[in-house]
Amino acid sequence: MVLGAVLAFPLRASAQEPSPTELAVARRLFNEAEALEKEERWSEAALKVREAIRIKETPGLRFHLAFCEEHMGLLVEAMNDYARARDLIAGGMAARDVEGLLPDKQKALSRRVPSIVIVPPAGISPIRASIDGQLVAPSVLGRPAPVNPGMHRVVVSAEGYREFVADVTLTEGERRVVTAKLGKAKSSGKSSDAPAPSARTEKKERSSPITARTYVLVGEVAVTAASLAVGVTFLIAGSRADDRVTRYNGVVDRVARENGVTSPVCSQVQTVNDVVEACADLAIAVNDRDRYRLLSTIGFVGAGVSALATLGTFIFWPEQEQAVAIAPYSDGSGFGVGARVAF
Repeated sequence: MVLGAVLAFPLRASAQEPSPTELAVARRLFNEAEALEKEERWSEAALKVREAIRIKETPGLRFHLAFCEEHMGLLVEAMNDYARARDLIAGGMAARDVEGLLPDKQKALSRRVPSIVIVPPAGISPIRASIDGQLVAPSVLGRPAPVNPGMHRVVVSAEGYREFVADVTLTEGERRVVTAKLGKAKSSGKSSDAPAPSARTEKKERSSPITARTYVLVGEVAVTAASLAVGVTFLIAGSRADDRVTRYNGVVDRVARENGVTSPVCSQVQTVNDVVEACADLAIAVNDRDRYRLLSTIGFVGAGVSALATLGTFIFWPEQEQAVAIAPYSDGSGFGVGARVAF
């Protein structure tokens, strides 16, 4: 915590000197600021000190304002206020407590303040540079420019060149070198009076419309994939049904031997229950196998036909088709949405 710096209000006879009432208000504001500092309410304390400075500027007030700003992360502002306190002392204002604290404070703060070095491109003049929207004097370019910790936007521009923009994040004590690179601006080749096209218009011009050919190709590919899925599904089901046929054939042969029935079993025997049941299961399995094989064949044939149709569309349908227009319509009885394709 900072020691209570002397709030010096020299009582000089001057037209600029505040009245005793104003000095009393300034002292009260200073005391309130010190109390807020002890509670680490830095922004409120800084506000009180600034109000006191408007009444009477002293080294002690500037020192306290810098101390608050330092804790608020406003290191550049604190550095300037410490320097202002030193200038007031050099100008004749007595503030022994502040004078003894200033050198160490300034030295420690100078190590904490980050800086940005903007290196302008060679051979381009004049250059316009800014940090966070604040113009940087040409004499500062190429030299460390003190900034507060955090993110800063550096913008460098010159007539006839594309603007250079860089976002830089700095921590305490960090120095960052930003080398500006300016590329030649592209000439539009149009009259300067003509309005520049908006980004939305340019994007719309570059985008390709979805044509009827694309819709047909997507549909054919979808049919091919669906047919292939049907073929594979029923091929697997048919394979399982074939396993059932083999299993039930074995059951029929075993039951026939146990009952003394000779081949052909299922066409001759209608009275032995075990044989009849085994033959019924076999018939169901055979029927399932045949049906699944037929559906699998239909699926694969459909996939092949769709694939050939897709290939034919891709080869023989030229790409210069008009886009499909999707629009609402009304036929007198209601509303709907339809698609129009121009060939």
